[in-house]
Amino acid sequence: MAKKDKCCVDPDDVRVITCEGPWLSQQTPIYAVPAGKLFVLTAWTVHAWSVGDISLYRGGALVAFMRTVGGGSGHQVYPDGIVFAAGQTIAGNMVNGGLHLLYGREIDA
Repeated sequence: MAKKDKCCVDPDDVRVITCEGPWLSQQTPIYAVPAGKLFVLTAWTVHAWSVGDISLYRGGALVAFMRTVGGGSGHQVYPDGIVFAAGQTIAGNMVNGGLHLLYGREIDA
């Protein structure tokens, strides 16, 4: 197997993770990073069903926050990425419900 070019994103590494709320927990697991991988979150879109404060967590620590108003949508881009290591879980809260789309890439650790 040839070594991957470090300058570019390999299309096989790109991920779009989707999940729907509402969740009762403040930190409901969304995605667990597989062993031997890193997940680099590069953008996050939320289509909310109602007004809400929405958060993403890594190991219990807040890493991203968004507020939607009146069933609106929100989109945030992270040019440097938010990195989740192998075995870490991306967790979220969205008490009032909606759809999350997490964009990023999964690369070898």
